[in-house]
Amino acid sequence: MLIACGCTNVTPFEKKESNIEFWSRAIDPSADKETLLNLYNAGLICLKNNSPIIIDKSMNFWKSFKSALDNNRRGIDGKIRILSIIAENFRYNDLCEKLQVSPNTINSACKYARLNGPGAIAIDKSNVTMSSYKVDSKTNLPILYLQD
Repeated sequence: MLIACGCTNVTPFEKKESNIEFWSRAIDPSADKETLLNLYNAGLICLKNNSPIIIDKSMNFWKSFKSALDNNRRGIDGKIRILSIIAENFRYNDLCEKLQVSPNTINSACKYARLNGPGAIAIDKSNVTMSSYKVDSKTNLPILYLQD
């Protein structure tokens, strides 16, 4: 298909070394092929899909975040608040698998993040207003009204 579009294969190594291919649509692809060959010979082209450095960093992140969840002192509310920091950025399955938390906890963390902001302190959003000028005649306390 790429050949039909006018592209030329400029991969600097053989197919048995990696399935990754490089293609060029330039009129003269020799410069592209030479550049890729120089990068390949210098070891700057990574042929493996998963770099061990990236995997280590990823596992380090998940271990650290799980430790933060496990060591919090505020119970389930603290876990939901901590989890709300990343809940919107990852899939449910990833969070369940890596952090060993239930989907209900993740759902609560997503709701918490939408209402209060990721990792923010829960805001008391009362739905009652106090009248500043009317008082109850028996108790002499301000009258409370429900907000719309």
